[in-house]
Amino acid sequence: MSILLLSGLVFVTLGSFDKVLANGPHLQSQQVFAGPVGNYELKVLATKNIGTLHLSIHVSDLLDGVQAEALEIIVSGQGPSGSSLQFDNLRPVASFSNPGWFGLEVETFDEFGEWNFLINIEGPVEAGAVGFSLDVQPNNGFDLFTWGAMAVFLSSLIVFITLSVKRRKARFG
Repeated sequence: MSILLLSGLVFVTLGSFDKVLANGPHLQSQQVFAGPVGNYELKVLATKNIGTLHLSIHVSDLLDGVQAEALEIIVSGQGPSGSSLQFDNLRPVASFSNPGWFGLEVETFDEFGEWNFLINIEGPVEAGAVGFSLDVQPNNGFDLFTWGAMAVFLSSLIVFITLSVKRRKARFG
């Protein structure tokens, strides 16, 4: 029974791996922007989840003097044309384990199309802003990561059942 519980725990953990990490690059993320913003170098990665878009934002100082904790990052966005979805002044959460990384969950409510984002960076040296677009499309069902997690779970279940049957036969002859 413990193998089955352990397998279920592994499956749940793998299925929510990007949410556990919170910040930094994820297995399924794609780079949507990279370039200078004022005195800062900005890299933005996006990971699509059901109804949610996770933005991983990395900021580094081009002058090598400003700590990431001293920065204030503000994200605003507008949904696809014709959509009333809009958000203003969201502040990404800084990562404790990965300096310079910030994470933000954006509720897209499965509004597909081109989203426009604006990221403002304010720091002790200089402020800067950059806008970029991101085409949010529906996932095409299961991805390789999900299939792999299912294969691990089913393999563990088969091993558990096989061992249980062998143990039972050995016990009762």
